[in-house]
Amino acid sequence: MKPRLELSAARSMTRTIHRNQENRAEPSAIREATAGDEVIAIQGVEASRTLVEISETIFEQTRLEAVAVVDGLRPIGLLTREALTAILSARFGHALFANRSAAEFADRDALILVEDSTLEHCLQRAFERSEKRAYDDLIIVDRGGNYRGLLSVKRLILYQTWRLEVERARKRAAEEKGRILEEVAAMKSNFLAAMTHELRAPIHTILGASELIETYLAANDSERAFRRLRTLRVTSMHLRALIDNILDQAKLEAGKVETIGEECDLTALIEEVADGTAILLRPEVQLRRELGIERATIQTDPIKLRQILTNLASNAAKFTERGSVTFRLTPLPREYEIAIEDTGPGIAAESLPLIFEPFTQLENVKTRRYGGTGLGLSLSKSLAERLGATLNVSSEFGKGATFTLRLPRELRTI
Repeated sequence: MKPRLELSAARSMTRTIHRNQENRAEPSAIREATAGDEVIAIQGVEASRTLVEISETIFEQTRLEAVAVVDGLRPIGLLTREALTAILSARFGHALFANRSAAEFADRDALILVEDSTLEHCLQRAFERSEKRAYDDLIIVDRGGNYRGLLSVKRLILYQTWRLEVERARKRAAEEKGRILEEVAAMKSNFLAAMTHELRAPIHTILGASELIETYLAANDSERAFRRLRTLRVTSMHLRALIDNILDQAKLEAGKVETIGEECDLTALIEEVADGTAILLRPEVQLRRELGIERATIQTDPIKLRQILTNLASNAAKFTERGSVTFRLTPLPREYEIAIEDTGPGIAAESLPLIFEPFTQLENVKTRRYGGTGLGLSLSKSLAERLGATLNVSSEFGKGATFTLRLPRELRTI
């Protein structure tokens, strides 16, 4: 039975056999010459050379499977390593045939193809032969019948296999790239949808509250006007934090975020953030402060530290419907540990690795109960690293979450 070969990749190999001018070297120079990524051509040997001369050369080159026997520029036939070994290793073979000419033993039925044959055509012709001869090298000639070189069928099969693997790898890479692009597009779409909602909601609230305040003041109802002023303040704070996060995320990606170190009263800064958080809490939620020390002075960038703590505290206030939000400050030998703990719904274990990814929302944009752009935690993590700090989260689903910031006593920027 003739061996079968998958030719699908070969059909795309429309490039032809190269005319290797180096093949015009002297017949004694039996060598391999690579023609790019298409063929391997081997110089022929003159028909008058003896078998022992050819054997000395062919057995020095382990990759040489055969030589073409030529008379001048005309190919006579093929002499394979296997045939040469069988002749010389037979009983009395060396004594009888070592000094006989190559022309006497050349396979004159070897397949000869013109150099402009496609690689597909070469493979097809090779496997039209018997199974025993299907893998013999092909003799390549020009249109005038002059010898150009040998084409290794085995190497051609390997070449085809390589091409198939390359095509498969490219296909897999394209599929992976397509998947990533789809994820990025979906992420962008979710972000834009969230942004649309997150920006519209506070603006509408501000406009509505402003109109009500005008109405109440016109009616001399100062009590209601002050209540609406509180709403106006909370909403404005939320809108400012939202815009700050978007702008700072853009600066981070552009590498334009700078840290400015200065002396900072850490306790006072935490108290300030806690006071702002109290306004955001629902009536059913208590604010707890476990600061431990009256004053803690550090060298850091207070603006970025305030932004980190504000993001963490706003997150805690947003997700906590009852229970408490706790600010905790713990002095350590070389750093301070600031923890913000809530009694909200907590975070599932499988979601914890994603919590600091930019634009990540753990709820579907259309069905989620809580707002947000998915930038706050990612930005906080990046800003913490800029301050030489670490930001981590611990949580058990259904039992709240604790975000812990470990801040060096002296600014260590990156």
